Amino acid sequence: MPAFFNFIDATRRVKSIQALFELFKETMRALGFDHINFSVISAYDISKPHLGFGLINTYPAAWQAYYEAQNCRRIDPVARCATSTFRPFHWSELERIMSLTARQRRFLKDAQAAGLHNGVGIPFKGPACQVAGIALATSEPAAQGLPPLDLLVAYCNQFFEVFRAFVANPPAPPKAPILSDRERHVLEAVAKSMTDAEIAEMLGVKSSTVDSHLRHIFEKLKVKNRTAAVVTAFKLGLIDV
Repeated sequence: MPAFFNFIDATRRVKSIQALFELFKETMRALGFDHINFSVISAYDISKPHLGFGLINTYPAAWQAYYEAQNCRRIDPVARCATSTFRPFHWSELERIMSLTARQRRFLKDAQAAGLHNGVGIPFKGPACQVAGIALATSEPAAQGLPPLDLLVAYCNQFFEVFRAFVANPPAPPKAPILSDRERHVLEAVAKSMTDAEIAEMLGVKSSTVDSHLRHIFEKLKVKNRTAAVVTAFKLGLIDV
């Protein structure tokens, strides 16, 4: 685990996405996985320039060319599984956990022939139909000392969270309900336990006008009584009492 904690520290120090990508590739190579495909197809908080298939792609060039020429994304069982499950998986499990077509079984054999071995898929959970994940593989068929899947998940999740911090759209600030000056004065008076008659006298209006202001306040703040209105307005910084 010390190596993983060192990776966390290193990701906190990177200053750019490219530096993060290089750190991740170097770390995965050290763990035995020299082939990586990192993709973010959709994510509600990631800006479009940072979405795509193969944002990192260190697969053999011949395989990449074959994949594109044959439009393999249509049938790729690794990608299919990654979009239909939230758990990490070994490519060797696909025959058991999915109903593969003959074309998909051939695809996996072709991937091995191209030098992709010991493959794993790590989808990233997320809201709003997020589709993102990392596929890892080794050049060596009999690679020794590969880390367990749960440790790979920890590395990949840390990488993805730092990537997201670099590229995520800043959340839009919540729109606070706008109270008029008169409504704010009414609510501040309510917070001081003044009656409608006292508020009306203070403002030089009728009690029915105060009641009308309160109904408008309740509607804007989505509340049903004075106490809730005062509490909500105070939390939103709309009144000062």
